[in-house]
Amino acid sequence: MPNKLYQTLEDRSNIDYVEENGPFICQRKSAWLGTGYYYWDTFIDNAHLWGKKIYTEKNKDYIICLSTVDFNNENVYDLDNPNILLEFKTLEKKLSETYPDKHITVAVVLEQLKLSQEFTYKAVRARVLEDMNSTKQKILFKANHVAYLDLCPHIQVCIIDTSLVGDDNFKVIYPLEYCENYAI
Repeated sequence: MPNKLYQTLEDRSNIDYVEENGPFICQRKSAWLGTGYYYWDTFIDNAHLWGKKIYTEKNKDYIICLSTVDFNNENVYDLDNPNILLEFKTLEKKLSETYPDKHITVAVVLEQLKLSQEFTYKAVRARVLEDMNSTKQKILFKANHVAYLDLCPHIQVCIIDTSLVGDDNFKVIYPLEYCENYAI
């Protein structure tokens, strides 16, 4: 089943340009998963939370764009997969031992992995445990316990190779007045 991916962008009233040229790359040094095209996976609520945090707090508006992408074990380095996570953890430990004075982050490990010829993935997928000032959507496993199931986890996808997204697969879906067939 294809994943719905949402990219949140600043609204610059240039919807035609956005749809023709998207997705848009993030090259900030602070990018959590390294350089790539960032999306929120499946849950549009997270795209709205990000828009409010990054744009609305700065008195700017935001738009949300949708791409639908098929993932599989060959094209996505999924950090929710225990086997991938063990491999990642091993490399993180080696890097920490080799460079004891360097702060090893997720992005540092991923950028090191991308240098390897064995790393043929077109995207990285990870659950982000940052509190985005959201009202958590959760359900307790058992009454009077602290363990819960997150019903809207913050899962990010960093597309490395846009061939995974394909052509004509980037449409503005929010705000509604920018969408096709919008009527008052």
